[in-house]
Amino acid sequence: MVLDLAATPPHTARFTVAASRTATPTVPAAAFTAELVDDQLVMPDHIKAGAQTWQIENTGARMNSLWVLRLNAGVRVEDALAMIMRGSA
Repeated sequence: MVLDLAATPPHTARFTVAASRTATPTVPAAAFTAELVDDQLVMPDHIKAGAQTWQIENTGARMNSLWVLRLNAGVRVEDALAMIMRGSA
């Protein structure tokens, strides 16, 4: 599911990953790898601006998720986290 919290009201979209019909899909080179481990995210502290490909790997025992958010002007990280934790996305 894709979640856009910048929109009012927030937008969501569901998608399904289907098997490739080609023998060998081409994988683009990743700018970096983010590793999702149970209750931990391992990735660079700084990411260059601009279009890029990230590789996301879930190496934890549980299902993990990674959200990428663009905060509106004046919205602090703490504000976004409080909204998410309230469940009022």
